[in-house]
Amino acid sequence: PWPSRDNYLTGLLADIGQGTAVTLRYIHGTETLEREFTIQQAPRDMLSAAKYKNEKLGLTVKDLTYEVRAALRLKPEEPAVVVTKVEQGTPAALARINAYELIRAVDGTSVDNVATLEKLIAEAQQAQKDSVRVTVEWMGKTRLADLKFDAKGPAGGLLNSLLQGR
Repeated sequence: PWPSRDNYLTGLLADIGQGTAVTLRYIHGTETLEREFTIQQAPRDMLSAAKYKNEKLGLTVKDLTYEVRAALRLKPEEPAVVVTKVEQGTPAALARINAYELIRAVDGTSVDNVATLEKLIAEAQQAQKDSVRVTVEWMGKTRLADLKFDAKGPAGGLLNSLLQGR
């Protein structure tokens, strides 16, 4: 839902290399100007953002990056992580958490990056909680989702459940 920064120009700059000085000649109005620049590392984007994957919950999230914040019109200081994948039949899917939604908080504690989310989930599991309440946002609308640690979807899928009368 947001544009990738992978394009011809970023590929070319990566090939030239970080720290390399280049001279750029360009036209501005009626003048031809020349300036020297040094290639620098770009800020993290969705492809390179920090990631947290919890296989048991079936949830993968990444830190918010500049292009996601721009696409969603979020301020730089707004805390959240973006859901990048939810596995079918897992606790995250049963909690109806969807890809591209934002996770803003866990049990009322703000989530500003993937490390915070991982820590809050680990603490809840160590405290032997059955679930955590996750504040989820999509397109400016917030809702609460109960993410149960031991929730399981029907074995063999919905069709098998219906055929077996479960």
